[in-house]
Amino acid sequence: MIRAADILPLGEYEHRRDELRGEAMSARARRRLHLGRHVTLVFESHVTVRYQIQEILRAERISDPAAVGDEIRAYAGLLPGASELSATLFIEYADRAERDRALADLVGIDRHLHLVVRGERRTARFDPSQTDGSRVSAVQFVRFPLEPADLDAFRAGAPLQILLDHPRYRAETAVPDSLTAQLAADLEQAAAAIEHPPAPTEGDHTMYRSPSKLPEDARARLVDALNARLADGLDLQSQIKVAHWNLKGPLFPSLHPLFETFAVALAAFNDEVAERAVTLGGIARGTSRHVASRSAIAEYPAETSRDLEHVALLADRIEAYLAGVREARTTAAGLGDDESVDLFTRIVQEFEKNAWFLRASQG
Repeated sequence: MIRAADILPLGEYEHRRDELRGEAMSARARRRLHLGRHVTLVFESHVTVRYQIQEILRAERISDPAAVGDEIRAYAGLLPGASELSATLFIEYADRAERDRALADLVGIDRHLHLVVRGERRTARFDPSQTDGSRVSAVQFVRFPLEPADLDAFRAGAPLQILLDHPRYRAETAVPDSLTAQLAADLEQAAAAIEHPPAPTEGDHTMYRSPSKLPEDARARLVDALNARLADGLDLQSQIKVAHWNLKGPLFPSLHPLFETFAVALAAFNDEVAERAVTLGGIARGTSRHVASRSAIAEYPAETSRDLEHVALLADRIEAYLAGVREARTTAAGLGDDESVDLFTRIVQEFEKNAWFLRASQG
């Protein structure tokens, strides 16, 4: 976990930049793993992610505490978790034309990258926004989910491999023991942060002037509730689009346009939720990395294609989303925010109906 206290003010960072850049580059070198000639994985850590935050703050001259906190939260999704590893994958070709061909050839790579531990594959999770169906991004953020037994294997120093088995690019490499030890330490550090979370740092709830007559502490609580629902809504919207794109089966003619209707409606509500947070004097937090680190919606299975499978998955996720919206509505009602109550009520009305459509389709 990275806190505001871990981030240096711009002036101090400028003075120490060479030192910290050297530290980060050394850490990256120790955590770099080559998969063949053209694919590289760099496992992220506290040091490498903190350096990226410092560099973006420097480049954009960000010093406001609330904006700094926003960047910290946006990059939090790059940190390893207590039961998952985080890495950045680079697809590297010196020749531009060759690279363009490779990025098109490697569509579907999100189903073919695996961590092999105890002889079992743990398939990486990719950000679905990093491919448009016709080509993939040259830089991918990936996470490797782990089982409880895997964690014990890490601590015991069990051998690990990374396997890429895409039909157009195959490579396998062993993870050096030194890197395995570093990854095990990452997992321990993340687990300790969950067990003993740091106290909130100053600036986490910086509020700006608002036309609302509600007291500032109430507005801050409402902004938190709105941002939590915004993270869920943006995540659910992307999952609906994934279902819309990958749908197959006899129900395609009716479900394909229906899913698009759901996505369009949710996009409009997400916009209203974000604008309500800002109207109350807060900051709307909705970058893909922030959403990945905060959403309460379950991950969407990458292999799903059949129509009724998508129906069941989306129904479950819409109902989980609605549970959060109802909770936020209760919070807003208790704080006397009638406008947010109205917004949340309209979301509930629309997506209860959508969930009913899906459940009815299951028979």
